[in-house]
Parts: sequence; structure tokens; C-alpha cells
Amino acid sequence: MAAKVEALTVDTRPTKEVVVDSLTRDASVEACIFDLLDNAVDAARNAAYADHPGDEQPLLESYDGFVVELSLDAGGLRIKDNCGGIPADALSHVALRFGQRSSHRYGIGIFGVGLNRALFKLGGRSRIVTDTGAERSELELNIADYIRDEDWEIPARRLPTRGLRGTDITIGSPSTDISRKFGDPDWIAKHIAEVSGRYGRLIEKGLSISVNGERVESSIPQIRENSPLAGERKFFRTGDDIGIYIEYGQHSGHRFSKEPDYDYDANKRLTGEYGWTVFCNDRAVLISDTSPVTGWDKKFHSEFYGFVGHVSFVSADPSRLPWNTTKTGVVFSNPAYQAALNDMQSFAENWRSLNNKRKKKAALPTIAPAPPQSSASSPNPPPAATPAPSPTPTPAAKPQPKASPTPPAVKSPVIKPDHHEIREILPSDVDEGHCKDKLLALVHEAKSLDFIALPYSGLALIRMLFETAFTHFAIRTGRIDDVKTFGVERREKRMDRELTEEEKKKFTATVDEIIDYLDANLQALGAGKAGHMSHSLKRFKKAQQTMNSAMHNPFQPIDRLVAIGLRTELVPLLRHLIESD
Repeated sequence: MAAKVEALTVDTRPTKEVVVDSLTRDASVEACIFDLLDNAVDAARNAAYADHPGDEQPLLESYDGFVVELSLDAGGLRIKDNCGGIPADALSHVALRFGQRSSHRYGIGIFGVGLNRALFKLGGRSRIVTDTGAERSELELNIADYIRDEDWEIPARRLPTRGLRGTDITIGSPSTDISRKFGDPDWIAKHIAEVSGRYGRLIEKGLSISVNGERVESSIPQIRENSPLAGERKFFRTGDDIGIYIEYGQHSGHRFSKEPDYDYDANKRLTGEYGWTVFCNDRAVLISDTSPVTGWDKKFHSEFYGFVGHVSFVSADPSRLPWNTTKTGVVFSNPAYQAALNDMQSFAENWRSLNNKRKKKAALPTIAPAPPQSSASSPNPPPAATPAPSPTPTPAAKPQPKASPTPPAVKSPVIKPDHHEIREILPSDVDEGHCKDKLLALVHEAKSLDFIALPYSGLALIRMLFETAFTHFAIRTGRIDDVKTFGVERREKRMDRELTEEEKKKFTATVDEIIDYLDANLQALGAGKAGHMSHSLKRFKKAQQTMNSAMHNPFQPIDRLVAIGLRTELVPLLRHLIESD
């Protein structure tokens, strides 16, 4: 007789103790407080753009009027903000749900991880009061009761709004260890210093953060604008649309030994502020780092003193950014971080080389500050769009929050050009990923030179940019030898003689020879690109005589509208040569 088969079910549900322990075990007290601050920042951004639909940028330009107040003592903590509040539905279904992914585009907080982790780590009892201006919600959590109860839901209440947007979180009954930290003035001072660094860029944009009544100021090391040693910058995007902005230069407070206002002791006090600072969606995750994680293969030493570098990663999906789950370090293997690391190492080496050359000079001049060519503190990735020329910028106001417990500061509208109406040779969104050295410098000049005001200088720059960009493109695509062979044959035919071996060795294709090569080899521009680029190429070829006359004939003027039209026709070709593989 066959044995009876009995069906069984296997329970794989986690216990609350395991979930809470795994969520909080490796999280530091500091990281949990940062989680609460991160959520306030995301709420501020959402509120600003909800008030001004259609003005959304990848990163908020101003946090003026948004206030976050953090209070810490031996009895626990309280964090109160006017940053928009949590909608009742989000509190009910998203905010405290374990593992729920963040819904914040370009955010820094992660609902379901950060808020949960803070509540369960920092104390035994919590209370959340949040108001969106349309509705108010309240929730109370007793950790011991919650863990004992088999129900995973927490009771909450939806109430009429009081008309003041924001969130107020109180966490009490901390552990003995946490209570001791919160009551220690030295620990509080250290924590304030951490906040000033990690939220420094946001503070620079107007966000007000206070800890125990003390207003926190940004401590992000700044790059000197009038440095005698020029720095560099670079913007590019990865294949999964992460914007990366890298810049470096001399510390704003540092002076070289041969400068008139050099002060040895002042420089010495800055030693801990040198290195790379890494941002993800404006939130600093590494500050003044000089370890191998940021590319310092060799020990950081005096040749690099004064060096300050900023690396900014921007993504609509925060999970793609190269930060760890506590946002206190980078994920070294992240593809975007690896893409940036090559340039970080190259830039640091450039600094060392320039610094060594500087030491050999007799004296350094004092350089007057130059107008900034880009925002060092807020690198919003440029908009991806094809520009059209226009001499008139379009005014646009920064989004500001609505009425709140602390009235927002009133600021004048910011005048900024619409990305469809650029005055420069190249639009700001041209990807610089393949650019190095001279090409990178030319691209930056093309992004900053006012072509409408300086058409002759602009035409000369276009020629240089075209020649250099094409050469780099030909090298990347493995066609440089073909170009050289083609150009040598054309030049020998034009000169009616063979070039010498020395002439061939030093050969560099001229603009005319490059145009002729591309005209005869459109496929060199890539599959599917030849037809699209042929119009720009023909326009360039036709305009060569006009450009040559304008630059070489002392009596030949050029019509400004003709120059502008030429620039517009050439932008697609220049962009392709700069960006494409």
C-alpha cells in the first residue's frame, strides 16, 4: 500500500526582529540623522517644483526660504522643517514601507530605507506630524509594541491642514549609547561639522539648517577664481544618462610661496581641505579625500598642496549614482564612478605638472578675478536640445516655496538664456567625455565666447575647433592614417611635387583637406550619420572662401547674420566630431 503524501507549506515570512536588526545593524547614528535631513531636502525640491510646474531643472537652483531645524539632547532628537510635508497616501503606503524604492526624481533620500532606519535606530518611541498644506497626518510608533505585534501596519490619522507645510519628527527613548552621544557637546560639534560638509552645496544654494539653534554654514572647499595656476573642468554623460561634472583648481584660501600675500601658517591650516569632494545630486558623500578611492595611487604629498577638486554625479534615478546605502562613501565599481576616475587621475597629474613648472618661475603675478564660466557650486547638467541663435536672453524666475512657518526670502528674478537661444558657438550640453587637453580648452572657449558680439574671433575659433575635433575623432575611430594618406596625395597634387619624408612626418591636414576627405568619405562619420551631416559639411565647404576672406583680407568685412547662420549650420557637425566614437 502506497504511503500517503501530505502537502505542506513552508513559511518564509521574515520576523520583525530580523528586519529591524538587518536594517539598523550597520547604520551609524550619524548616517541615520543624515537620512532625516535627506528626506527634508527631497521634500523641499518637490514642493518648489509643485509650486512652479514647468520650471523643473535636474537640480534645484535655490533653496531660499526652506528651513530645517535639528535639536539633539540626551532625551532624543527632534527635526522640524517647512519643506512641503508628506502626503497622507505616501505616509500610508510608501514612506515607512520596508524596501519601497524612492519616488524622488533627482532625489537624495530613499523612502522605506532612510526614514525607517532612523526611526528604528535612534530611539524607542517616535512621533511624526506632517502637513502638506492640503492635509495633515499624524503617526506614533512604539518600537517594542510594534515588534511584539504580528500586524505590520501602524495606526495613523489624517486630519485637516493647519496651513503650514512641513514635517515635525520627534524620536525619544534612545539607547544609553545614543543618549550619551546626543548629550556630549564635543560629539554635537563634530556632527555640526559633518552637516556643514555633506550639505554644504545645498546650504550654498540657500537651504537653512540649524543644529541646537546654531545656523550651519557650508564648509565645502572652494576653488579660487583668480589663481595664477589655471584649473580645468569637464562635463559628460554616461550611457545610462548620468551627468558627470569634474573641476579642479587651487583652494580659495591657498597661496603659493611666491605670491605677495603668501602665509605659511594659513596654508598649513588648510591641509585637511585638499583633495577631491564627490557629490551625488548635490549631496556630498566624500569630502577632501586624498585616498586611493579618489585616484591617489601615490601618497598625497606637498606637490598636491592647494589642490581642490569637485566631482558631481547627477541622475534622475538615485539608485544609479555611485554612493553606498548610507551615502557616506562611493561604490568604487560603479561604472559612472570608474568613468570619472580616469579624468580625476589625469587632472591631479596635470596639477602636479603645472605646480612643478610654477616652482621654476621667479614670481607669480596677482590675477584679477575673472567672470565664472560655469557654476562651481551647482552643476546642473546642460539641457539636451538643439539650439537656435538669438541675441536676446529670456528671463526666468527661480522656483520658490509657498507660505511657510518661516517666510521665504524675496529675490529678484534670475536672468538666464533659454537653451534654444544661445549666443555662444557651442551649446552648453555638448558632451566633453572624449575631450582632453587642447580640445577640452577649445570646447570650453566655444561654450563661453559670445559669437554674436565677437563674430571674427568666433570664426577663427570655429576653424581651430573643427581641425582639432576632427583630428581627435579620426584617432578615436582609427582613420588618422587614411586621412594622412589622403591629405598627402591632395597636397602633392596641388604643389605638383612629392613631399619630402620630413614634410610627410610633420604633415597635419588643413581645414580644406579635412573637408575634401569627409566629402569623399562620408561613411567615416558613422553609420546613419552621413546623410544627416552632409548638409553641414556642404555648408562649411561653401563658406570656406567667406571665412578665409574675413580672417585674412584686411578690407573684407563679414555680415553678422551670415556668420551667425554659418555657426548654426556647423553646430551639428562640430557636436558629432566632439562627442562620437
